[in-house]
Amino acid sequence: MNQTNAIAASVTSLWRTNAALTPLVPGGLLYGILKPAARPYAELKVTMQGGPRFQSGPTYLQTYVVDIMVWAANALASAAAIQDALESLLGTQTKLVMDGNAVTLAIMIDPAGIDEEAQRSAKGGIGQNVFIAGARWRVQCAEDRHLGAAGTL
Repeated sequence: MNQTNAIAASVTSLWRTNAALTPLVPGGLLYGILKPAARPYAELKVTMQGGPRFQSGPTYLQTYVVDIMVWAANALASAAAIQDALESLLGTQTKLVMDGNAVTLAIMIDPAGIDEEAQRSAKGGIGQNVFIAGARWRVQCAEDRHLGAAGTL
């Protein structure tokens, strides 16, 4: 089962309750095609990385990539604080809410992260915005293909 929307909803919920990020990024975290209410704002992208890896038994593993990119009208003095708060949003012990019977096994920040030079040179975001911070995580999930929504691993 594709968990991209469930992961996006869970990350958005964590963002909204984060006391450090909400005042630093008043435009909020946008998922999908939305117009930011204020700047700076952040964009969320969740993608599947490869196909499922089936295990012996009914369980399979699926890896997802979560990217958050923060955009502003110009470079901000608070960019370093935004980057620090962003990197602490998802920790290794974070458990995301999933659909069905999927569970979060691990969340790892990708040290290579987002290609900042490509983001800065592209006309990314909405209008003439500047990429000021970003982070990428790999989320590994497990799901039992035989259990229903009430099943557990």
